[in-house]
Amino acid sequence: MEEEEDSDEQEGEALNEPLPPLYSVDVSPLTARRSQQLGVEEQVARVHLSENDVDHVARYSWMEQLALALTRAIGQLLDRYDKLDDRDRLYFTLGSSQLRNAYDGWGVMVGEWRSPEPEY
Repeated sequence: MEEEEDSDEQEGEALNEPLPPLYSVDVSPLTARRSQQLGVEEQVARVHLSENDVDHVARYSWMEQLALALTRAIGQLLDRYDKLDDRDRLYFTLGSSQLRNAYDGWGVMVGEWRSPEPEY
């Protein structure tokens, strides 16, 4: 009986522990190209998300985990390319064979990302 209680207690404690990330992030180096639509030079990186082998996948919110993975990817880009100007904009397109359509994210300024507190 005591063993069963210990097992339930350990499982309850495990539920309160932070979950490891559901997605790994792999960011390619930036490459320069000319945007045909905008007529400007742009730097492009490809971000590949892969699902980690984790226990209790049902406990994850995939939307929350996707947001965390994108946040980590942008953080990696800014760490790797610290000379990006605060006025530069970050755009992203989220595409997958699992999605019906791709999603284009509006540009956020690098300075807003680095310092998200509103300036009044």
